[in-house]
Amino acid sequence: MSKLVRIAPTFTNLRSSFKLGPLDVGVHSSLVQRKNGKFLLLDSTSLEPEVKDQVAALTNGGKDIDAILNLHPFHTSSLELVHKLYPHAKLYGSSRHVEKAPDLPWQQDLVDSEACRSAFSDDLDLRKPEGVDFISPNEAIHFSSMVAYHRESKTVHVDDTFSWIPTPSIAEAIGLKEGVLALHPTLPMALQHEAGASEKYRQWMKKVIADWQIDNMCFAHNGYLQDADNDGDSLNHRLEKALHAAEPVLRVHEERWGK
Repeated sequence: MSKLVRIAPTFTNLRSSFKLGPLDVGVHSSLVQRKNGKFLLLDSTSLEPEVKDQVAALTNGGKDIDAILNLHPFHTSSLELVHKLYPHAKLYGSSRHVEKAPDLPWQQDLVDSEACRSAFSDDLDLRKPEGVDFISPNEAIHFSSMVAYHRESKTVHVDDTFSWIPTPSIAEAIGLKEGVLALHPTLPMALQHEAGASEKYRQWMKKVIADWQIDNMCFAHNGYLQDADNDGDSLNHRLEKALHAAEPVLRVHEERWGK
C-alpha cells in the first residue's frame, strides 16, 4: 500500500509496496520542491490512485515536475510507468537504466555524471559512493546508488547504501525504541577488488558526514526517520556509528587487497 509522507515543507517521501516473495520490504521515491518552485522526482515507483492524486495536487497536475532522477541502478521496475505519468519531465538514469529501458527518452547525461550533479546543484548534492562498484556485475549486489542531500530541508534520500533497521516490536514492548542505521549488508561484496578501495569508501563516508547537516533520512526499505521523531543520536552521529561498525569488513578487505 502506497502513501505520501510530508518530511518537510519542501520534501515529500512516497512509500510504495514492493514484495520479495511473501515479504513486503517496501520501496520509495521522493518529491523535492526546487528553489524555483518546480519539482524533482527522485526514483521511480508505482503509486496507488490516491497518492497519484496527492502528487498531482502538489505539482499542478504533474506539470511542475521538471525531472525524474533514477538514482539506483537496480531499481528499474517502474521506469515506464512513471514516465507515462509525467512524460514532459526530463528523464535521468544510469547506464543500466538506459540498457533496461532503451526506448525511453533518456537525457544524454547519466545520473552519476558531473554534468547531472551540476544541473541540480542549486537544490541537491548528489554523491556516488567511492571504493565500491556503482553497477555491480553481480545483480544480487545492490549496495551502491546515488545518494541525494536536499539542502533546504536537510534531508537525505538514499536507496540501499544506508539501511534503517527499525526496533523489533518485542524490544519496543520493554521500552527500547531506538532503531539502527547501518550500511547495507552487501558492502563486503560491493567493495572493488583493488588496493585502497576500503579507504576510498571510508573517506567518502567521512566527507558525507562532515559536509551534510542531516535532520531527516528516507530509506528505500523500512521507512524514514525525521528529526521530530528522533529520540536518539543525531543522524550524523548514527552514520559515524555505522561506519565504525563496518570497520571489520573494511579491514578484512584491506588485508586481502591492500591499503
